Amino acid sequence: MTVTLTNLTKRIGRKEVVTDISFTWRPGEITGLVGRNGAGKTTLFRTMMLQYIPDSGTIQINDQTVTPNTNFTQSIFFVDSQDNFFGNSPLAEIASWFTLVYPQFSLDSFWQEIDHFKIPRESRWSGLSKGMQATILMALALASNVPYIILDEPFSGLDVIAREQVTQMIIDAAAEHHTAFLISSHDLEELDGISDRVLILKDHHILHDYMLEELREEAKKIQVVFRHNEVPAAIKKEGTLIRVTGQVLEIVFLHYDETIETALQDAQPVFMEDLPLTLTDIFRTTAVHDTDYLLGKEVYEK
Repeated sequence: MTVTLTNLTKRIGRKEVVTDISFTWRPGEITGLVGRNGAGKTTLFRTMMLQYIPDSGTIQINDQTVTPNTNFTQSIFFVDSQDNFFGNSPLAEIASWFTLVYPQFSLDSFWQEIDHFKIPRESRWSGLSKGMQATILMALALASNVPYIILDEPFSGLDVIAREQVTQMIIDAAAEHHTAFLISSHDLEELDGISDRVLILKDHHILHDYMLEELREEAKKIQVVFRHNEVPAAIKKEGTLIRVTGQVLEIVFLHYDETIETALQDAQPVFMEDLPLTLTDIFRTTAVHDTDYLLGKEVYEK
């Protein structure tokens, strides 16, 4: 089973909030969706779930086009941490609602997760900490027994222990049940540790679609000090400057090859060192041209 978006577009008022989105979401794949505030992440999720009706484009599950009349609760679960109706409801009542909507929902699985994390069964939603609420949302999603789960900012506001709990639940579900996850988060470090793939959303459309393992095989990040602050033309052309500290430049090359290697050797830099490439670095390569992304890059512009 696959989920395929083709040229999906959504306008709110006169503004396009999601523009021409196309990608295929595969079983067992943990995909991170990253973008700055206002890029359209939550709108994309709600459009995928037909909470917002797309203005154009299609959503297909197993080559079957999803319409407002399609019941796809056997396929996708959306954990919208920004909007729920639980109020002061007890956990038993919340779980019973989900049995009505999700035909494969397992109360036994839900209570096993609740007991595992030592959350009192008699708890009411409004009396729980944010970390406990996040854990319960994950328990509801997993108990639904769907192959695809969408998580919107699941780590937001959580302490270290709660983040680790949610992360482990995601990893276990992907490994044991081949559950696929599509996760938006501003916590790029957390996403970096679990994602197989990352979609970078900018200006309401997908700017890049990376398989992280493949990208790291061909990309490189260095810190370097050039003699007389003279940066070779090939480095300016192929590299993206992401940070300047004094004379030390941090540069990311998404496609590192022999041409770049030769240019660096010929420049005989005063200092050069390879650094680990993170998802934050990859994201910064898409942000360096934003007008409010301030970077001391005078050396690069000479």
